[in-house]
Amino acid sequence: MKSFARHSNRRTGWLSRNRWGLGLMPLATVLALAASSDRVKTYWWEADLHDPVVAEQGEWFEYSQPYELDDGKHVMSLRVRLDSVRTMTDAEVSAGSLGTELPEGTKAVEVSLSVAADPNMPLAGCQGMLRGDDGTQYAYQQSMVGEIEAGSVCTPVSTPGPMTLFGKLEMPGPDEEPRPKEYSLKRAWVIPKDAVVSEFDLWWEIPEYIAFRAGS
Repeated sequence: MKSFARHSNRRTGWLSRNRWGLGLMPLATVLALAASSDRVKTYWWEADLHDPVVAEQGEWFEYSQPYELDDGKHVMSLRVRLDSVRTMTDAEVSAGSLGTELPEGTKAVEVSLSVAADPNMPLAGCQGMLRGDDGTQYAYQQSMVGEIEAGSVCTPVSTPGPMTLFGKLEMPGPDEEPRPKEYSLKRAWVIPKDAVVSEFDLWWEIPEYIAFRAGS
C-alpha cells in the first residue's frame, strides 16, 4: 500500500506541475501550424508561377501590376497580344536569328508578340516560358537565340526602355532611342521535337503571370 501511495503521489505531482504546459499544447500546435503555413506561402507559393491571368492568342490583352520603388508604390500597365506560336522550318532556322543547325531531336518554336505601352513604362525584365500540353515548362534561354542576346522577352533589344533595379527606376541613357509606343517582336525557343505547345506564359513579378492559350 505504501508503495502504491508513493507512486500515486509522484504521478499527481507531475500532472500538477505541468498542467499549464499541457493546457497550452493545443494553442502551441495551432500557432506552429500557422507559422508553417506562412512559410509555405512565402517560400513556395510566392516563389513560382501559381497565379495565372488567362488571355487568348490573337487578342489584345490589357494588363497591369503594382510594383514598389524607394519612392513608393506604382503601377505598370500595357496592352499585349500573342500573335502566333509556330514551329520554324529548317531553312528559317539556318537563315534566321538562330543561325545554326538544331540539335538532333529538337525543333525551334517562334513566338510573335505585339506590345503597346507608354515609352516611359518600365517593361524591361519581363520573362517568358512555353508550356507543353503535358505540363512541361520550357524557359527562355538567351544562349539559344540570336538577336544580340535578347534578355527581355517583351521589349526590343535596342530600345528596351526603363526598368526597375534595386528600388530605382533606371531610365535609358541620353543617347538611346526611346522605346516605341507600339511594336512587334519575335523570340525563339529550342524544345524537344515531339513537344506540343499549349501555352505561352509572360510575367514580371511572380506568382502572377499572363497565360496565353497557344499552339505550335
